[in-house]
Amino acid sequence: MKVSKIMLASLLGAIAINSVMADEYDGPRNRCKAKSDKHWVEKTKECIPANPCDTNVAINNPDVYSKYCTDFIMSGRLSKNQEKMVYDKYVEQVLKTRIVEQTYSTATDLSHIFYGFTLLDGGYIVFQQELGFSESDKTPIPAFEICHAYGKGTCGDDCCLGDFTDSQCIEIATFASTLTGKTCNGTIGTYSCNIKCDE
Repeated sequence: MKVSKIMLASLLGAIAINSVMADEYDGPRNRCKAKSDKHWVEKTKECIPANPCDTNVAINNPDVYSKYCTDFIMSGRLSKNQEKMVYDKYVEQVLKTRIVEQTYSTATDLSHIFYGFTLLDGGYIVFQQELGFSESDKTPIPAFEICHAYGKGTCGDDCCLGDFTDSQCIEIATFASTLTGKTCNGTIGTYSCNIKCDE
């Protein structure tokens, strides 16, 4: 009888400890998920604003939230399918993971819209896009988006800035071909990868 009571006490103690440990993790997670303006980041175990890139949020907590925001703003010149290709490529090349699903989108004003994506590694990233572009704003080669999809800057309307190998430049040109539907070639320049696409 005494042994049974000891075993029962031990079992109840283990259940209580597991319950406390579960609540320590699941409690904050569930409370965060219950709020429409919040997002639970599984990778960092953080409850953050669903749009950490909003100026009002970012300006007050730049060190906390900047890691969830891309360092470039999409121009809005691409189709939805092309945009998705750029988002996918950026996450693959720069963040070294993949997109699982889009979990957030909102327009904070008349000129910008934000898209948030949950990532395969449990992370979260938000892209910002400008609105209001017309057909006349579009360029033959969207170098800005192509280069930034690889984490690179631009050096004009047809080149990416950086130190490239031949294979890296060819890979970027191949992505440009896929994105534009044209035949594009890449050649190494002075600290650049120059992209030329057939008309």
